[in-house]
Amino acid sequence: MLLQTSTFIKLIVLLGTMERHEPILTAAGLSRNEAKVYLALLDLKTATAVEITRKSKVHRVNVYDVLERLREKGLISAVMEAKKRLYSVADPEQLLHL
Repeated sequence: MLLQTSTFIKLIVLLGTMERHEPILTAAGLSRNEAKVYLALLDLKTATAVEITRKSKVHRVNVYDVLERLREKGLISAVMEAKKRLYSVADPEQLLHL
């Protein structure tokens, strides 16, 4: 099972698709909004909260809360660059440790 999950995570990264993988991420322990935001960021690579909001279609106020929860889970990282906070996906293998 671990190998299959690891392989799936690598496929998500390679394919960059979103909607079809949301139920799998929620089954892995993410909330629906966490899954949407995570997949949007996975597709965007590096983005601001506003860009993630547009891509994920999750309300901006909720995106900030979700980003903090994903950061606490070690699934994303955030850096300040030119007075903007940029988010990026950490190693997708972290999903195995939820």
